Amino acid sequence: MQITQHIKSCSYIKLGPPVELQAKSEKKAHDRNIILELQAQKLRLKRIMTYKTKGVILRSKVKWHEQGERNTKYFYGLEKRILTIKQ
Repeated sequence: MQITQHIKSCSYIKLGPPVELQAKSEKKAHDRNIILELQAQKLRLKRIMTYKTKGVILRSKVKWHEQGERNTKYFYGLEKRILTIKQ
């Protein structure tokens, strides 16, 4: 995957000054180049966030698998109520 290799190879990802792009797009609302550049920056950000989100989800799954899930006081109380209703 091209984006993952790029993210791993860069210690800092330079996306350009989004505030300046936004200001330029507001001044020249019909300038196609500025709009395309802004859309490209948004797409890069979206790809990076997707990549990072997948990493967070994977780490949480690994943590859950390693540590397991513990029942809390709430669930014990819930089971107790269900058992008393059934009896």
